[in-house]
Amino acid sequence: MEVSPQSLYVQLSAIQNPATLQEATATIFKMRTFGKQFIEAAFTVATGPGDYSIYARIAAAIELRTALESNMKFIEQNYFIQILTSIIPAANSISSLNAKALMNNLQLCFEKMFDQFRHMSSKYTKEPLQICGVIFQQICQTINMDSVMQTDFGIQCFTCFQRLISYEMYKEFKNESCGYFYQTYLVQLIQFIVGLDIESFQQPKFIHSLTQALRSFFEPREVEQLYSNPAFSDLPIGVTYLFQKLSSSEKFELQNAKEDCCYILLRYVQKVRRLLINPIASSSANQSFIEKWDDLQVDIAKAIIVDIKQCEHFNLFADHDSINSVFCLACELLELNSFDNKFCHEKAGVLLMEHADELVQQIFLMIINAGNVRMEHFEHDDLLVIDCLKPSVDFVRQICMNNSAIENGLCEQAQQALSSFLSGSLSESDYKEQENEAKIFVGTLLIRRALPNIGLNIKNLVCLRGLQMCTQLHEIVFEEIAKLIIQVTFDDYSFRDNYKFISSTSFDAAFVANNNFLEEDVVPYIIDLMIQLYCSDQPRIFQYRMLSGILSRSIRNNMVQNNNIIDLLTKSLLIMLNNEGQTQSGGMVTLTKVAISVFQSVDLDPVLCQILSTPDFQDLPNILVNNNQKTHLKVDNAFNILNLIIENVSIISSNFESAVVDLCTRILYVNFDLSTSVFKVLNNFYTKEIQNYRDAPDELFDVCLNGFAQAGDKAFECLGEALVYIKSVMRRHAAQIVIKQDIRTSLIQLIDSLVQRNTITSLGYATILLSQFLDVVVSEYSVILPQIFDYFTQNYFIPIFSQELAQICGEIDPDMKRMCLFNLATFFFTMIGVSEAMSPSQVIIDLLQTQNGIVSLVSMSFVATWALQDHKYNLGGSWRFTLASYICCSVDTLFSGLSAHLPILLPTLLWCRYIVLAARDYSVEQPPQISFYILQQLQISEQLLQPIFAGLFSEAIAHAQLTEQIDCPFWNRNEATQFGDALKIIGGCSQEASRFGISAFGGGLLLGRVLERVKMINVALFGVEYQAYVQRVIQTTGNLPDMNIDWYE
Repeated sequence: MEVSPQSLYVQLSAIQNPATLQEATATIFKMRTFGKQFIEAAFTVATGPGDYSIYARIAAAIELRTALESNMKFIEQNYFIQILTSIIPAANSISSLNAKALMNNLQLCFEKMFDQFRHMSSKYTKEPLQICGVIFQQICQTINMDSVMQTDFGIQCFTCFQRLISYEMYKEFKNESCGYFYQTYLVQLIQFIVGLDIESFQQPKFIHSLTQALRSFFEPREVEQLYSNPAFSDLPIGVTYLFQKLSSSEKFELQNAKEDCCYILLRYVQKVRRLLINPIASSSANQSFIEKWDDLQVDIAKAIIVDIKQCEHFNLFADHDSINSVFCLACELLELNSFDNKFCHEKAGVLLMEHADELVQQIFLMIINAGNVRMEHFEHDDLLVIDCLKPSVDFVRQICMNNSAIENGLCEQAQQALSSFLSGSLSESDYKEQENEAKIFVGTLLIRRALPNIGLNIKNLVCLRGLQMCTQLHEIVFEEIAKLIIQVTFDDYSFRDNYKFISSTSFDAAFVANNNFLEEDVVPYIIDLMIQLYCSDQPRIFQYRMLSGILSRSIRNNMVQNNNIIDLLTKSLLIMLNNEGQTQSGGMVTLTKVAISVFQSVDLDPVLCQILSTPDFQDLPNILVNNNQKTHLKVDNAFNILNLIIENVSIISSNFESAVVDLCTRILYVNFDLSTSVFKVLNNFYTKEIQNYRDAPDELFDVCLNGFAQAGDKAFECLGEALVYIKSVMRRHAAQIVIKQDIRTSLIQLIDSLVQRNTITSLGYATILLSQFLDVVVSEYSVILPQIFDYFTQNYFIPIFSQELAQICGEIDPDMKRMCLFNLATFFFTMIGVSEAMSPSQVIIDLLQTQNGIVSLVSMSFVATWALQDHKYNLGGSWRFTLASYICCSVDTLFSGLSAHLPILLPTLLWCRYIVLAARDYSVEQPPQISFYILQQLQISEQLLQPIFAGLFSEAIAHAQLTEQIDCPFWNRNEATQFGDALKIIGGCSQEASRFGISAFGGGLLLGRVLERVKMINVALFGVEYQAYVQRVIQTTGNLPDMNIDWYE
């Protein structure tokens, strides 16, 4: 395929046409695999002098950025530097095209590449500072006062450049370059912006680029001696001018720039406060800066006053960081010196206090506006947060702490806003008027956060009245009251050590107690009333969410009795079950986790079983008959609840497991399509300890297993998800066989059904079950091993491996096919290994000497080696160890009369030896890797092997080969197949690694047998590298470590 600028341009142009879109997209996808050629073509189309359309240039820039991100680590060093140092000049050359999207993508290309360079600079050059100097000069050359777009691009490149050179080695260069760029360009640009009519300026984002560049001097690492360096002496003055200019503007696009200015000025304000507190540490340069600060702080305070006076009209729904930053800056200017209790920034503090009355009233109106905004947007955004409320009210609190008259007046305003609410005089219709709700909102917020000396009885009264009128209040107003309840019952509560439980109280009793609040603790009344309210059906879902969060804290702090915790747990589960909006269940989830953590499993068991026995849960299978969205939502909620419970209980009782499995199997009986959700629940039992098991285990999941056997091909869609739970109950199946002396359990019947279908997929499922079950039997139930082994040999091993494997290997997903072949290989060697440990099976030996048996041996050996040698990510580590262990057990049988095909076993045995040893000793030398080339060296017809190994390389494999330089990746994307859950959970569990081989033969003997067989193979076929490796392995034969049953951990 030709990959050139012209061919890429043709395809990018074709994307614009719907008729050619699909074909062009596919062609470009293929072009991307050509790496360097594609990058060169995309770079040329994006930035070259040719007659390319703007659309094609932008598309090429996007392709270039994507290609660079994908191949960054693998681009050759010199070519990497060539691209990195070409982007900025190339962008300069096309800035006249006035294509903002094009310039933005090129800037992102530069940022990604320079980030890679600074992380790996030693890989690309011995002189990283020299490259940085070249790039800095290129950036400087982009600043052109006649072109806003070109200058904007240069400033953005400078910003990311300075933020990225934060390492110590760049410190001196960073200091010098920042000083030069600021003095030479940024000062001039600040003056340009300050002199503008900012409202009519058509490029407001350019101003944000400028302020971002200024901000880069402070983060992520401050320019050294920034505050005392003469080069930056006028920086706070320039930023103050910018802040004043931006404060007078209501333009939406300028808010981010204003936030940057506030951030910078906040750093200066904090720096001055530290210097004033510790004047001895101040240098002469710092003293000079402090002298200038007197006038500057007044200018900053004036700009803040102008800004806050407009706050009633702030766009709070947009909730810009700039509003938040203005109030944070204002709060810092009102900080007091702890030595003399005067303002650290005296002139600014005095000026702000002179305007305090007006500022407080404006903020009061802003808070009412905030309450209205939140109530108006509640229906479609109930989680809307207005961040500026916190610092704005904190600013008011600081004013109140410095002026008692303002505090008294504000306290009177707050109580006036709440008077009708607290007196109980509001009617039901009054609560529906948003104006009344807004008053309650602002009054509660001020009491909670702004008024430091408000009486506790007022706070208690607001809490109690809020709980009493919970159903009448708007959710947003109740949320503010809930925050006050948290403050009263936790943050400011000082009687926790003497806490006295109260049960079944009333609001009347609580109000009486509050009238006597100096002698009686009101908090127990508030908590008991919350419990009663939560366990009732009165609140709405949002209010349940608020209450559940508070009650979770109460439980953690031992302020709720156990019987009430059980009531709260039960109610939480029922709320979640019937909730039609799963995203609103966060508080109930937390309460459930906290409540479960209080009890021991033995105490929790009857509670959980009782909850599952309620009609709400037991009727779920019956309501599934009504196939509608509401029904399915409730069933989904039930599954989520079961997952939540099981995940948070460490020890499970058999009664609870039986209750869960019974409910799940009844649901499956009605709708087998829900098996995915069912087994997501049941798989959680895999890691749990089951206690007091009494019920017949096969009865627990027979419906599930029989359902798979009867479900036809669609069973494969979800059988993979069931593998984890099936594995967790295999021991019970084996125990039942011991007791009943009947092999044909529901598990065996399922395997029979899978084997009879005789497809690569069905056999992939069958063999993973067979391998795991056989390992359980040989490890723990050897009394039935002869019976099981004979049955498996005659009914599974012989039928599967005596046929032509090529006939069953149809076209399926490549990643899925690799997993199925791996399962077949594991079963193949598990059977041979068990046979050899008992006494070698002549039936198996005879099979291996037939043509189909030889093909099975060769193909399974190659698959095993392929899977073992790709162990980079440790995916399925215990499965690899198990496979290697059983192959080590199989050597006598494998070497019985198969001399013509012995070479295929050499890499297999060497990789098995490595996997077993490396489980404990990571320093063991790896064998050389093999590729498909080895299959061509064997005396087997290509027609017999080709269908088995055809179609195994997916896009994930091709990508791994390209990016990770791996010849034969095996495990890439396997976790995304239907075996994914089992691969990650079972295959990643160290306890699942089979100890059979080590226990049957002993560690030293096990690996000694392997080496004896390695010596029998002519290694000449594998070349010099393999010969040398084999020689080194043989020489270390006597140095094998002692191995015990716990070798793999």
